[in-house]
Parts: sequence; C-alpha cells; structure tokens
Amino acid sequence: MHWSLGYVHWELAQHEAALWHSAQAERLYEEAGLLAEKGGALLGLAASSRERGELDAAHQHGLRALEVYRAVAEPAGEIWALALLGFACLDRGHYARAHAYFSEGHGLGQRSSDPHAALLPLWGLGATLHGLGAGYCRADGLPSTYAGEGVLCCLALLCRDAGDPRMAVKHASDALHTTQRTHRRLVEADALNTLGAALLTMDDVAGAIDRHEQALRLATAADCRRAEVAARTGLAAAYRSRGTYREAMSHAHIALTVARQVGLRVGEGEALTELAAVRGALRHHEKAREAVEHAVLIHRETGCRPGLARALDLAGELLQGRNSRAAQRYQREAAEVYATMVPPGQPGAGAAHAESS
Repeated sequence: MHWSLGYVHWELAQHEAALWHSAQAERLYEEAGLLAEKGGALLGLAASSRERGELDAAHQHGLRALEVYRAVAEPAGEIWALALLGFACLDRGHYARAHAYFSEGHGLGQRSSDPHAALLPLWGLGATLHGLGAGYCRADGLPSTYAGEGVLCCLALLCRDAGDPRMAVKHASDALHTTQRTHRRLVEADALNTLGAALLTMDDVAGAIDRHEQALRLATAADCRRAEVAARTGLAAAYRSRGTYREAMSHAHIALTVARQVGLRVGEGEALTELAAVRGALRHHEKAREAVEHAVLIHRETGCRPGLARALDLAGELLQGRNSRAAQRYQREAAEVYATMVPPGQPGAGAAHAESS
C-alpha cells in the first residue's frame, strides 16, 4: 500500500509525500522479510531523493536497492537500480561511474526478455555521452559548440564505439525508438530532451527545438513536471541561441516556476542559469547576475557539478568587462569543476578523476 502511494506521489511530483510513503514501505517490507518489495521501496526513495536534489541520498538508496535485487536474483529490479545509480552519478558529474552503471544495466537489458528493460540505461548512456562531450570541451577550453565532437575524445577509454563522435545522439535515438515501440511515454520525453541538448551543442538549433517541443507535448499530456522543466529549459537555450529572446524568456520563466512549485531543485538551478543567460543577452545585467548567483547556490547545495560548472562559467561571462577580478575567479572555479568531470587520462583532465567526490 505505502509503496503504491509512494509511486503515485512520485508520478505527481509530490516528492515529500513520496519519500514518506516509500520509507514506510521499506520498513514494513523489511519487517515482513519481503526483499523484492523492499527493493521497490528503495527505488522509490532513490527516485524521489534525486528529484529533490538530495543526490548523495539518492545514490545510497540506489546502492541498497541494487544489493537487494542482486540477493534475490531479480534482473529487472537490478536494471532499474543501476539506472537510478547512473542518474545520481550523472547529476553529480561523475561521468565515468555513470557510464559504468548505465553500460552494465544496458547489458542486462539486452539479455532480458522484458522489452522495457533497456530503456533507462539507453537514455542514460545518451545523456552521459553528451555530458562527457560538454565536460571535455569546457575543461579543455574549447567552445561549447564543439561538445558533440568532443564526445569522441572523451570516450576513448570508456566506450567501444567511441569511433563515432555522435554516440550521444545514437544512444538517445536508440532509446527513443524503443520507447516508441513500447509506448513508454515518459522515457520517450526524456530521450527527446537528451537528443535536443546534444543537437544544440552540434549547432542544429532547429533539430533541438523540434525534439524539445515533442518532449514538452509528451510531458504535458502525462503531467510529468520533471520532463516539462527539462524541455522548457532546453527550448529556452535553443531560442536564445537563435536570438529569439521573447520565446526564450517565456520558456525559462515557466520552467523556473514549475520547478519551484514541485520542488525540483536541480531543475530550478538549471532554469535559473538559462534565465540568467537570456537576461545577459538582453543586457539586463543586474537581474542576470542575481539569477546566476542563485543558481550557483542551489547547485552547491545539491552537489550537481555539471549545473554548478555551467552557472560559474556563465557568471564569469556576465562579469567580463564589469568586474574582471570576480569574472576570473568564477571562470577559474568553473574550469576546476569541469576538469573533475573529464575521465582520467583524457586531455584537459589534469589530476582530477571523474569518480572523485
């Protein structure tokens, strides 16, 4: 009963209630010795903790769920646990670790008779590969428009298929095609958002807008606020790159409002960063500075290193020519954070490791 209520509250983006019911379910299943059901409750705790920006807690719940599902030899649960662990690492910028979790889950999914089993790992691989490309480019001082091609450099040690610089798009596309066959609409929206973000870094603005608009329609129909926030933030970035600032501002404002309404802390930070970028493009300097500094605070609080790096980088850009010392401080810290997200042994990684805390 509690596990079911936790899932319902999670679907409705009522994460505090979802956490409470999932915790009650875990306790009851533990007392009853129902291990598989306990694993489901732990997955609920991991998912809701991630949505609230409690990334360390999400990772710990995911590890416990993985241990339970391995003990009872339930591959489907193991795949879900690996995917949630991957997303927790992805949000914290631990790309090498995220890639390992998603790859393991994808391997299990390919051997599973469940047609849905590989969806989350596939989407996660797409998101990880895109993040690695962006992380490599920023850490190495390259413009973000090279992020798509940067995937090739980042994955030499991580992916057998690194010979193709568009692996981020490939994995997200594979997930999208599978979701369309199996009618998993929420995962389809997530895959579309990943595609949109990857295409934008490759300068395909029209393609990015198309994918994010498709994701927004699916998210709206399913009342999935998380996917809606991601779609609107992506649309704001795409319209900003096109110079269509009214549309960009509108999507950024709505993304921020929705994220705050339902307590999506990481999404709130991302929306604030994009809102600051739009305001900066319009030369609304003071409002842009306020938004990006708030985003920095949120990402420090949640431990979302990719979001923190982007916000710091933008803060530095916004202060160029206005406060050179502060701009250099922000950009120096951004470079340090980006460097920790590049896999060890890659150019630009320095002494940092993607799996460092």
